[in-house]
Amino acid sequence: MNNKKKYIVAAVIALFVILAVVIGLNYSKEEPVKELTYAVFPYVTDNDYYMDLIEEKWKETEPGIRLVRAEYNCYHDTDPGDIDVFIYDVYMKNDLIQNGWIQPIDREMIQDAEDFYPFSLEGATVDGKIYGIPIFLCGNFLIYDKNCEALARAEHITDLSDQEELLLIATEHKNTSIQYHDEATADILGVGNPAGLECPEADQIMSLIDRLAIDSYQGTEPEDLPAIYDQGIGMGFMGFSEYLPMLDKRLDDTDIKQISFGEGDNIKRFYVDMAAVNGKVDGKRYEKCVELVNIMADAELLADYSSYQNKPKYLLMARKEIYDLLKERYPLYKRLQTLIDGSDNFVIMD
Repeated sequence: MNNKKKYIVAAVIALFVILAVVIGLNYSKEEPVKELTYAVFPYVTDNDYYMDLIEEKWKETEPGIRLVRAEYNCYHDTDPGDIDVFIYDVYMKNDLIQNGWIQPIDREMIQDAEDFYPFSLEGATVDGKIYGIPIFLCGNFLIYDKNCEALARAEHITDLSDQEELLLIATEHKNTSIQYHDEATADILGVGNPAGLECPEADQIMSLIDRLAIDSYQGTEPEDLPAIYDQGIGMGFMGFSEYLPMLDKRLDDTDIKQISFGEGDNIKRFYVDMAAVNGKVDGKRYEKCVELVNIMADAELLADYSSYQNKPKYLLMARKEIYDLLKERYPLYKRLQTLIDGSDNFVIMD
C-alpha cells in the first residue's frame, strides 16, 4: 500500500473515531432525570393517600428521582403544560392527541396488559397506538333499596312509567341531564357513542325521569343525593359507584345495577380515566414517565387505595386483579365486578 492510500485509510479511520466521539458526547449530554411532576384525577377522594402510596412505591424502584405533585383538570385545563404524567378522562382524548399533549405507550411497556378489561384499553387506542394506561372507570347506575319491588324488578326506566316521585335524580343539573339524555339515546338507538345523533324518544325518557324524580330535590347537586337517600328519602337514586361509601344507615339494604334508559337493551357505557405521558418528554425521561404510569396503575397499590382506613371506596377499576384482591373482604365488590364484566362494553367518548 503506497503512502497516499495509507493516508486516506488513516483519514477515514480518524473520521469514524471523531464521529463516534461526537455521538458519544451528544448521548452523554442527555440530562439525568432528577425529578418528575405528576398529577392524579381531582374527582376521587383521598387523593393525598393515593399519592402517598405512589411515592412510597416509587422510592423503592427509583430512589434517586424525586416526584413533585401537581394539579391538572382535563375538563378545564386541557393543556397539561410541563406536567410529565397526569390522569385524564378518555372523553377528552381527541383534544389532547390533536394538540400533541399526550403520546402513546407501546403495549409491551404496559405491565400485565392482559389484566386490563379490553374495552378500557381499546377506548384509548387510535390507529393502533395506546394513549395511556387505564386506572378508574365510572358510569351511571341505579342505586336502590332492595326492598323496593318496583326498582328491584325494573330493567328499563320505562318499567317505572306508572311511578311518581320514586327516585332522587338531579335532573336540573346540566351535566347529569346531558349524560342521561346520551344514555337514553344510546339505549334507544343501540349505539355505544351517540354523539351528534338525534333521538326524539330520548326527550320522552327525560320527561319520564322528571316524573320519577322527587320534585323538591331535583335541583340538588348529584353528590348530595347519597346523604339525602341515607336519611330515608326516596327509594333510590342515579349515581356513581363511589357514592356507596357515603351511605351509612341504608347501605346494607342497598344494591346497585345498570338499567336501560329506554325500552331496548342497556348499552354498557363507561368513562375511563387514563394515566398518560406528556407529549413533550422523550429519551430517558419518557422511559421513567412510563415507569411511573405503571406504578400509578399497579393492582396492589390501587387495592390499598380502595380500602383506605378499612373503608372501601367502591371505585370501579380497570384491572381485573383488583376485584380479586378486594371482593372477599368487601363482598359488594363482587357486585361491582358484574357491572363491568362482559365483552359488550363501550367507552364514553366525545
